[in-house]
Amino acid sequence: MDTHSEKYAIKYYFIATLFTAAFIVLFFWPQIVVSVKSGEAGVLYSRLFGGTDVDRVYDEGAHFIAPWDIMYVYDTRIQERTNSFEVLSSDGLTVQVLASIRYQVISQRLPELHINIGPDYERIIIGPAFVSSIRESIGRYRPEELYTSARQEIQDQALIEAVNEVSRMPVLINSIIIKKITLPDKINRSIEAKLSEEQETLRYVYLLQKTFQEDKRVALEAEGIRLYQSAINEGLTENFLRFEGIQATRQLASSPNAKLVVIGGKDGLPLILNSDFTSEKPGQKPDTVAENPTQTSQVNPSVLSVPEESISDSDFNKIDQNMAEMWKKVMAGTMPESYTAPEGP
Repeated sequence: MDTHSEKYAIKYYFIATLFTAAFIVLFFWPQIVVSVKSGEAGVLYSRLFGGTDVDRVYDEGAHFIAPWDIMYVYDTRIQERTNSFEVLSSDGLTVQVLASIRYQVISQRLPELHINIGPDYERIIIGPAFVSSIRESIGRYRPEELYTSARQEIQDQALIEAVNEVSRMPVLINSIIIKKITLPDKINRSIEAKLSEEQETLRYVYLLQKTFQEDKRVALEAEGIRLYQSAINEGLTENFLRFEGIQATRQLASSPNAKLVVIGGKDGLPLILNSDFTSEKPGQKPDTVAENPTQTSQVNPSVLSVPEESISDSDFNKIDQNMAEMWKKVMAGTMPESYTAPEGP
């Protein structure tokens, strides 16, 4: 009977102990098992064994620690802080600035950051360095410079200032971004009016340059036309004009249409191709044109008004031979001044 009671008591104590241990584990589970998520790192503080563990940085995953120890988890991703504050320009004007800073802790130096600064490092280091760098950079410029092209320069200078501020700390400053610069309304209107006048001035300068270039173009065009006419006049010699007359006569003779050809000019050419016109003086009338219709008999031209069917192929061959002989004389320079075209058949 006593043996049975002892067995029952042992079993009862075992179950009670097991439940007690399970309760203690469940109660202290959050302090015993620490989960480090993605993009985080942990630093262990041991109450009984030397304080902060400076030799190890706890990476992602689950870690078991004593319930009396503390695991401090830091975000190692790139973080952004945005602030809106007032700063003074170089001439003492108050400017409203909206800017942001992007930073990241150096995970390998987390124990150093934890010992020297702690989890509130953003308020202690990042914030003051950010505001100081923005005020220092903007204070070098005038309002009109802030309004136009100085934003990138301000960002670069502010980044340099911030990096110098936190260079001894295990924090990396990635960038500083100026999102908005707000000037007083009166200053905005003055700057806009000034820029508008500058653009108007540039427009007038452009119009003057355009007018000057157009004048140059017209002058060059006129000079080119003059040179072209001079070259043409020099090339229009008597022999050249006579040759062109011969070619025109041949084309006229080969035309299939009925035609009226008046022969009687110098060198046997048609009157419309008379080469004597080059030697006429101003005011002098050509000899081949009568002053009135009643005096046409004095010119004595040969008038051919025949249909095309009455001219045979042999007649055309004779005309071609006469023109060929005339052309040879033209090329040889032996054409007499009082040359008379041979009579046709």
